[in-house]
Amino acid sequence: METLEALASRFARTAGIFTQKVIYSLLHWLREDLPTFIDKMNFCEKIGVITAAGDLIEIRALRNAITHEYQQRDLIELYRKVLSSEPKLRASIGLTQKSIAEKLPPII
Repeated sequence: METLEALASRFARTAGIFTQKVIYSLLHWLREDLPTFIDKMNFCEKIGVITAAGDLIEIRALRNAITHEYQQRDLIELYRKVLSSEPKLRASIGLTQKSIAEKLPPII
């Protein structure tokens, strides 16, 4: 059970950093001022920076459930969702890395 708790915690932290820091920074750099998280994810999907807006919206909800312990009584289901969502998060992170490398000018 401790291993699953650690996985869920790392998943939540990675999802938070990706959606709240990386994506927001990218949108700021692109000078896109979108009002809601859903709008941000839809725009990112449209420009090919993430795999699917719906996946990231679900991942954020899962991250919130882990971080704020909303669903403490059904941890097994929570861990199942983490395990099934991890490949989607990894795919979006990979696509974002690739897109940034292709679209943004090198810093140095």
